[in-house]
Amino acid sequence: MQSQEGGVLGWLKDLAGGFAGFAIKAIFGAISWGLSTIWGFVCAARQFIWTFDWNQSDEAMDKSLQASW
Repeated sequence: MQSQEGGVLGWLKDLAGGFAGFAIKAIFGAISWGLSTIWGFVCAARQFIWTFDWNQSDEAMDKSLQASW
């Protein structure tokens, strides 16, 4: 019966355990979000470099940049 009630110390232990679980989930969630974001940037950069027209003139590049803005 003592283990179920626990008093103030039991309550603090449960609170600390709950917070630790929340903190661990938040940290690992942020890490996985960060890795997937970085991977997205890597894939986008690779696609941009792969499809870039390296033979276009400076004037053509300037026109395409001004058209996009």
